[in-house]
Amino acid sequence: MASWRTEAHLRDHFRDHGRELGCSTIGEYDESAQTTLDRGTYFEYFDDTAEETRIGCYDRFSERLTILDTDDLIVSHFRCPEWYVSGLLYSTYDPPR
Repeated sequence: MASWRTEAHLRDHFRDHGRELGCSTIGEYDESAQTTLDRGTYFEYFDDTAEETRIGCYDRFSERLTILDTDDLIVSHFRCPEWYVSGLLYSTYDPPR
């Protein structure tokens, strides 16, 4: 089970993305991120804003993306289309067949 960087970081991202994922509590939002990590396809990309390599995990069926830093801490979790994941800088995402 991956952890968030901090509780405040989790709260901030829940406030930003919880509603779009249908989560009414912070616990539901975290559970959604953990489920994505269990079911999704892992890949790497370069986050040019943070100037760091990130590890993404995308569940194409729910269109949910969970992002980890290189210490395996959750950076973000939100919904996006598959083309967004493929288009991330230096993305190694290879859709499952």
